[in-house]
Amino acid sequence: MSTEKRPKIASFAVAASAILCLFIYSLDEPKPLPPAEPETLSSVGLMPMGGRIEIDHRGSGLVRVEPREIQVERTGAPAELTFPTGQPDAIDVAAAQASEARAAQTLRIIAMAQNQFKEARSIDINGDHLGEYGFLAELMGTAALRSGGNSPMDLSELNAFLPRNFAEIVSTSEGGACEVGGYLFAVYLPATPIFSGEVEGLGEALHGGSGEAIPDPNQSALRWCAYAWPSTETFPARRAFFLDASGFSLSTLNAADSANRYIGAAHAPRWNAAYVRPDMSGKVGGEETCDENAWDR
Repeated sequence: MSTEKRPKIASFAVAASAILCLFIYSLDEPKPLPPAEPETLSSVGLMPMGGRIEIDHRGSGLVRVEPREIQVERTGAPAELTFPTGQPDAIDVAAAQASEARAAQTLRIIAMAQNQFKEARSIDINGDHLGEYGFLAELMGTAALRSGGNSPMDLSELNAFLPRNFAEIVSTSEGGACEVGGYLFAVYLPATPIFSGEVEGLGEALHGGSGEAIPDPNQSALRWCAYAWPSTETFPARRAFFLDASGFSLSTLNAADSANRYIGAAHAPRWNAAYVRPDMSGKVGGEETCDENAWDR
């Protein structure tokens, strides 16, 4: 073979080798893979409205959000959303507990005012130099003090042991009361004992203070009781509270299955609700009370 043909053959061999290499590479070239589904790290339910969110394994974003299933009526309009009734939200539970704590504290404030009111002898109808307990408006000085003729003038403003702006007197199914912090408060004073010796309770007048029935002066120097109950219905239900002159405090669950529920001005507790018998001088608390609720410490 001549020396002139050798370069041409070499060039041809090089070109052929390059084409073969390209062909082989095209056979082994990896094909693109479909995008992998992100791995779910956690799945979190959305309460109270429902639904669910899922977060991928990198924690860098949401995989998907599933809205709450809303049933659609035949009209095409979504059905009204309802909140769960079996398991209240933690925030609602905390709010209910805080409201209950404020109510119990307000009852203690009323008790302190009662003791000061009595020690000051703001009311002494029978003139025995023993002070008597008062109704809420009397403690605030917003109502005339009841008098048996022993007080030459109305000293209500001078003998106020609750702030005058403590609360306004509102009407309830059992008489006058005041509303503070989402709770209603009512004070009951003892009436003159009946022939059997039992002492019934008298509610505050609708406008505040004493009404036509005057509390017994001897018994009013010994005892009083007060109740606190929610002014509106909430979820979860809030308890109702009881406190008397001895400092004995009770509460009832005030739940949906209670024999009697105390919510709002139209459903105020009667004076004997927490008593075992209709007698303010008798025992209070337990599971067999006048209102058939369980009142416990």
